[in-house]
Amino acid sequence: MARWCKPPGSKAPHSQWLTKGEVAVLFKFLNSDMRLLAQLLYGTGMRLMEGLRLRIKDVDFDHQVIIVREAKGNKDRVVMLPRALEPALRKQSLHARSGEQDRQAQRSGVQTPPALDQKYPQIGNTWGWFWFFPLPTFSIDPHSGAERRHHLFEERLQRAITKAVAQTGICNACFSAYPGPPLLPRTCCNLAPIFAQYRSFSAITMCLPP
Repeated sequence: MARWCKPPGSKAPHSQWLTKGEVAVLFKFLNSDMRLLAQLLYGTGMRLMEGLRLRIKDVDFDHQVIIVREAKGNKDRVVMLPRALEPALRKQSLHARSGEQDRQAQRSGVQTPPALDQKYPQIGNTWGWFWFFPLPTFSIDPHSGAERRHHLFEERLQRAITKAVAQTGICNACFSAYPGPPLLPRTCCNLAPIFAQYRSFSAITMCLPP
């Protein structure tokens, strides 16, 4: 069953963490694309939008790190690249570079920071700025009106996890205590806190005397 945790002195409701076994079962019910994204969030502690907004240049296989841009507090941070995911991430990187075909078809490049786009108008067509998790189709940019390839929408992973949890049946009782909409809109957002929770458990275990 999920673990109940509440920080000392906190007035927030108890958080309910899935066990490692439950997370593993949940991942098995996701398709390959959504599984990789969910595993990346779980394995690095990144938030959902941080993972979706990754660019190809932000995943550094040589140094085994991932650079999270404009994270909390609008600051960049570095997280470790999970070695177990490296083969799948390399494959995804090659898939994401298929944006080269968009450039050859003279499609609009991906969205980039406005100041950078103004200084370097073609930077959205360089492969390093392509989204690591791109949409398979094009969409209209509400800011410029251009038809371009966007990153995956957050609802896609949320729907996938909603379906997976319904199939596994492991979380219904665990999340029924939450007020508001039942369980799953919160579940994929809980992947990062689960990472932090187990990292804290590991750190405490390492500090304990033999």
